[in-house]
This record gives sequence, structure tokens and C-alpha cells, in this order.
Amino acid sequence: MTFEQLDFSSPKSLYLQVTEIIERKITNNEVAIGQKLPPEEDLCRTFKVSIDTVRDALGILVKNGYLSRRPRRGTFVISSSPKKQKEIGVVVMPREDYVETFEQVEIFQEFLYPYIVGIEEKIKGNDIYGMRGLICKETEAALEAKVKDMAGLICMGMTAGTLSMVRKTGLPFVVINDVISDALYPEIDVVTDDPFHGVYIATKHLVELGHKSIALMFSERDKYEWTVQNLEGYRKALEEGNIEYNDNLVIDLKDTDIFTAYFGVKDFLGKGMPFTGFVGIAPQACTGAIRAMMEKNIKIPANVSITCADFSTRLTCASFDRVEIGRIAFNRLLERIENPSIAPARILVPAKLIVKSSSRKISE
Repeated sequence: MTFEQLDFSSPKSLYLQVTEIIERKITNNEVAIGQKLPPEEDLCRTFKVSIDTVRDALGILVKNGYLSRRPRRGTFVISSSPKKQKEIGVVVMPREDYVETFEQVEIFQEFLYPYIVGIEEKIKGNDIYGMRGLICKETEAALEAKVKDMAGLICMGMTAGTLSMVRKTGLPFVVINDVISDALYPEIDVVTDDPFHGVYIATKHLVELGHKSIALMFSERDKYEWTVQNLEGYRKALEEGNIEYNDNLVIDLKDTDIFTAYFGVKDFLGKGMPFTGFVGIAPQACTGAIRAMMEKNIKIPANVSITCADFSTRLTCASFDRVEIGRIAFNRLLERIENPSIAPARILVPAKLIVKSSSRKISE
């Protein structure tokens, strides 16, 4: 990829010259949408400028809707149009304090990244809206200042407190995944994976393989509406298989991290409840559960078949298309912008079962 040389005698700032050269390449379709730009270090050598100059130029092109920075992947062209008149804000409320920039979301909260990819895909396909990513952990006044000229917001990682902040902006918004709260919010638009369906199909798979004694590991059964739905999905699959529900087979954790799951399953195994099937709510929790089983010489799937109610690279699992959830959230926000009076909706996206070697038909 070749570029014009800078005019070092010009009074125009070097970063603006770099910006304009790359922008011309994009608007003249010399660099195609979806194409990756050379690494920042290569651009430094090409233009004979510092890394800060290159980053300033790329930052402007990102803000103007031409480029998207993807950590560990590079910088990609996402639009050949000039700066779009309206912006959609993609607002992430990070779980961890060390997440300082939107680009760090993929590194430290990678489970959110597929949603962003889906939103970006929709942004590429329209001529009206651009996208700007924001991290929100400031005061509501700071959030209002950041988004005041935007057309609408797509929000992730919402709590009751941050929901209040977003509402006070007065902008139309859509939330990806339920607000982290002990209640649902029927008055707002939410797009989320179906908490009933994921557990239901993971359990049903084991039922269809002939398992009659199936344990469920999940968390905080009575705290959130979605955990109530997790349990309902499990019970429904058992009911359809004519299997009586046994509360002694339900492992209710305080969290879904590896260590909590390890000790929770270790305690469960100590009770001596027989089981041949096991459904876990999250892949990291399943990892902890398997470690506890290995200590008891329980082999997967020879002794116990395991399924996960969310995507797992190793286990039979219920997989949710999170890129599609991002697309749906974008479409719903456009509907809300164009018709503010439409009734709010909680849109549930079903899961698809992916069968791997962690489950097998039970021996007669």
C-alpha cells in the first residue's frame, strides 16, 4: 500500500496531512471497505513521523467513521463516506476499573466484543449513522456531555445506577442483555440471549441421550429474573422427559467463576448424590466443575456427560449468536429513533445446540 509523501515545509500539522492522505485513499476507493491498514509502525516509517502523529491521524479517522481499531487485529476501513451526520453511541459500562478505553473492551471483556462486531456490520451498511464507542464510569454529567449530539445509544453492562444515567441523557437507547438488577425493566428496549432456552436445550440434549439423573450448576437462583428462567428451562426439559425434578441435584453458586464452581461442585460431590448428566451455566464455571470431578476420578464423558448453557470451545453447548444480537440491537434502536412512541420490547434470541465430545448416550 503506497501513500503520498508529507510536505514538511507546509504550515499544516503533520497529523492533519496524514489524516487527509489516508482519507483520500479511502474516499477514492483505493483502500476497500474491510481492508486492513498497515501497522502503525509501518505507517511511521512510510510517512517519516512519530507514532503519536500516526495515532492522532488514525484517531480522527476513527471518530469520523472511516476506520475501526480492533486490538490484536489491526485498523480496518469501515466506511468510504465522509463523516456521517449522526452518530450512534455504543456505551460500555466496564466491570473492571482498569478498562479505560473502548479499544480495551475486546481484551478485558471479550464476551462483549461480538456484539460490537454486529453493530459495526450494520453501521457499514447504512449511509446515515456512524458509530462512536464510549466507556462510561463517570458522573451522569460527564456522560451527558459526551453523548449530547448523538442520535441514540446502545448500552452494555448496565446496572440500575447506570440506567438512570442513560435515561437522563434524554436520548433513545437500547440495552444489550438485561440490566444487572433484581427486576426486569419492561419500559425499556432490551435485546438479550434467552436465559430459558440455553439451559433448556443443554438439558434436553442429555435427556435425549438417556440420562435420568442430571445435575444443574448455576448461580443465585432467586436474585435475578434470568436465573429464575435458567431454572425453569432445566425443569421444563426434565418434565418433557418424564423425569422428576430433584432439588438436591441443583448446585446454586454465589458466582460463576472457576474457583467458586470448583468448591461448589466439590461440596456437591461430597454429598454422594448419583448423577450421570451435568449442565453448567457458564464455560468458566464448567472448568471449575470438571477440576473437582477429576479429583474424584470422574471421567468426562465416560462417567458423566457435561453440557454448557453458553458457548464453550470444549463442551457440548448452547451457543448464542452474539453478533446477531448486536445487529438486532442496532435495528431496534433505528426503530426507536424513527418512531419514539413504539412500545418497548424485550427481544429474546434463542440458542443453537453444538454437540462435542463431552456428552454421550448413556449405557443401558
